[in-house]
Amino acid sequence: MNKKIIFGIFTTIFAFFLWGFVTLSEEFSANINLPVNYIDIPEGYAIGSTSHEFVSINLKGEGWLLAQYTFGANLSLNISVESKEGTQNISVLSSLYQNEWLSSNISVNGVNPDVITITLETLTQKKVPISSNLDLEMRPGYELVSDVLLLPDSVVITGPVSVVKKIDSVNTKNVEVDNLDSGTSFLIELENLKMVEFDIPTVQVELDIQKIVDRTFEDVDIEIKNIRSNYELLLIPGKVNVVLRGGMQYLSKMTKADISVIVNFEDAYSDTLGTIKPIISHPRNSNLLQVKPEKLEYVIKQY
Repeated sequence: MNKKIIFGIFTTIFAFFLWGFVTLSEEFSANINLPVNYIDIPEGYAIGSTSHEFVSINLKGEGWLLAQYTFGANLSLNISVESKEGTQNISVLSSLYQNEWLSSNISVNGVNPDVITITLETLTQKKVPISSNLDLEMRPGYELVSDVLLLPDSVVITGPVSVVKKIDSVNTKNVEVDNLDSGTSFLIELENLKMVEFDIPTVQVELDIQKIVDRTFEDVDIEIKNIRSNYELLLIPGKVNVVLRGGMQYLSKMTKADISVIVNFEDAYSDTLGTIKPIISHPRNSNLLQVKPEKLEYVIKQY
């Protein structure tokens, strides 16, 4: 490379650093926004409410020093809490000067807000149920065949009284799971709540996903209920076929004994059309598709 070009690049870089050094040696003002962090909270107590979660501070000093606060610094405003329950009004400026990160070579031009109001409350606990927050997408022909199972299904929350009493349940974090075609389980974190802690960090989610099929149960017996004395109810036909839809594993284990077909005598006795519909009960992990026949003819005999 040409020596003149190299020299030109070198002098340009040197000039840039020299300009930066001179510029940053001058005084500047800068606003920084800091999150508030409460310290010295007495045991058995917690912050119940706060008027501000962030404060804005205007600082003045040499550019080199201000750069430490505005670029890459992970700072927060530590505020010491008094050991008294109830409302406290805390001076932001007084708390600021108690933070060790604030250099004596930096002056404070102003703070916003001037005062932060908090409430100090006693801690309490409560056990609440956990609700899942899942977005599930199954492959075609597959479905979730039972409720989402959470282990454990409840959590003990700890926090200030005014906050805890308003919480009736805790959600899991939102998780999206796609292309499901079989049962699966995984751990999921609980959704964060302000001012509240959990006794467990995660719960286990269990999903029962199966291929959906139809199955016909033929010649299921019909039970007659509430028949009057000296009466007989003859059904035509005396048995029905029941078609259920559900998870393949569930339906493969079912028998006719798991299905209840009932006719109430009083329905037939008060009927004026000559046919009645049976009442079908089936396992909760299945759906009733069809009953053949849907309506039954009948004959009532009296002795």
